[in-house]
Amino acid sequence: MWIRDALPKFFPFARPILYGYDTQLCNAYSFQSVRDIALTLVNHLRVVVNSSPTKRALVFIAHSLGGIVLKEALVCLSCSPNTRDSELLEAISGAIFFGVPNYGMDTDHLFAQASGQPLQYLIEQLKEGSWYLKNLDRSFSSLSRDKSFFWGYETKKSIIPVVCHPTQPVVKIHYYLRCTLA
Repeated sequence: MWIRDALPKFFPFARPILYGYDTQLCNAYSFQSVRDIALTLVNHLRVVVNSSPTKRALVFIAHSLGGIVLKEALVCLSCSPNTRDSELLEAISGAIFFGVPNYGMDTDHLFAQASGQPLQYLIEQLKEGSWYLKNLDRSFSSLSRDKSFFWGYETKKSIIPVVCHPTQPVVKIHYYLRCTLA
């Protein structure tokens, strides 16, 4: 993982922290919404920041759904009446967002994989024209005045293999990805 292994070589004072969440679609029984995942991230950040002896600025690198989760986490922090959450938000300098579906995405292939499962609500939040994403974008835009945010996307076509179950064939999904900072 380049963030954990290579980043400290170039930025010796950086402290990379990786955060992940379950993104399984097939046979998933999660009822989590984007907000639920974001609140778990906020709780994780509270622990990390409070346990750190030094006060270093936080800069995030977020990809795809991770960017939506990060935006929601920052909005949650900004709405919190907790003083420590305000301090945590102040410690965040900015983020680099890669391939984040800010305005939604084609979710037909995701619905096909998650048919009849509780995860459909989360997928509904990500579809094109989603009321959730419009509200999130509106709430997030007021935060972006105090922080440095950069948006990037890839420019080459990639084939991404998706395996739902070991006994099923690999499904290849073609994405057009961009690699420039916007």
